[in-house]
Amino acid sequence: HPELDLSLPMLKYLISRPYEKWIGKPEVTGKGGKIREPGEPGMIEWFRTLEGFGNIGDDGIATLQDKLGQDFLSNANGNLEWLNDPDILPALEDSGVTLHDLVKQPFSLYFVLPQNKVGTHSGFLKLFVMMLLYELEGRGEGGGPPCLLMIDEAYSIGHINRLSQAASTVRKYATSIWTFWTNFAQMRKLMGDDEAQALLGVCGFVEVFGVDDIATNEFISRWIGDNPITGQRYISPSQLPGLVC
Repeated sequence: HPELDLSLPMLKYLISRPYEKWIGKPEVTGKGGKIREPGEPGMIEWFRTLEGFGNIGDDGIATLQDKLGQDFLSNANGNLEWLNDPDILPALEDSGVTLHDLVKQPFSLYFVLPQNKVGTHSGFLKLFVMMLLYELEGRGEGGGPPCLLMIDEAYSIGHINRLSQAASTVRKYATSIWTFWTNFAQMRKLMGDDEAQALLGVCGFVEVFGVDDIATNEFISRWIGDNPITGQRYISPSQLPGLVC
């Protein structure tokens, strides 16, 4: 519909519609091709044409129409459960700030979730981080001032797709990513061994404070190896291409 509001609340409303509304109802014909019951077009057919929702295309149509389609919509609906929070909807609807414009100028932005909301609203924070990374990469080289993205209590937020890859690719866009963890076991559990190692591998610095578990101590000992200290120098935050604490 040309007047459709392309917003997250609208997306939540659409994916919460009954599955039958999505796939539609085929027409039923009798002998001689006479239509016995008229069909109804599904939401899929017009939903994929909306540019604001990414044009899901033929592959997306096939996914929604097969037997996994209902599970797909149910999972998407669950991941957007935080949109039911009455405090979030007004903020999203009334905000005049866009990340697309924000990343092109100097700014400080604090995205804070209360501890009792981290479990239920982590999808909101993950979506924000992914959108921010997308905009930072999209601005191109020299398209904005240096950016420092700090993700505290990374384990509580949950797995963020392609974080380790982004930590490497955003360097060319004057962006550094710092993540903070309680211990190495958190990284391995959340990301898996390969992705955790990849994230550590692209970081320019790894800082460790007050380790009190054997696994992290052993890992850091192997990671550092034998390196004699030959001198000291001050490094500003803007000089750190990546940091894991």
